[in-house]
Amino acid sequence: MKLYELMLKGSKMGPQVFGTWSDGGNGTCSMGAIMLGCGLMQYNEWYQSLSVVRSQFPELSVPTTCPVEGCFRAHHGMNLMDVIMHLNDFHTWSRQRIAEWLCGSKITAPKGTKKVAVGA
Repeated sequence: MKLYELMLKGSKMGPQVFGTWSDGGNGTCSMGAIMLGCGLMQYNEWYQSLSVVRSQFPELSVPTTCPVEGCFRAHHGMNLMDVIMHLNDFHTWSRQRIAEWLCGSKITAPKGTKKVAVGA
């Protein structure tokens, strides 16, 4: 499966949270949803799950810019994983919208969003 598919799968398992990868229950951020979609991530296994996901998806380390036009962090040395978390926490994009951006869809992209090729 691809990153966006795993995010959508994991998103169905609980509500979205912001500022943390998990609320200790079923709620997750966008990266937490990817880990749940992979069948990983118990509350105390964040770093182990993240390590597995990063090894399976090396594109998470690819330098990437924030797709929101005019974002002050657009060119501040972020990789794809940083941007996913940034879109979740700073721009409060839904996990669905982030997944659509990852797969290149234009379904819910807001005005002022530029498309970025991410190799997902």
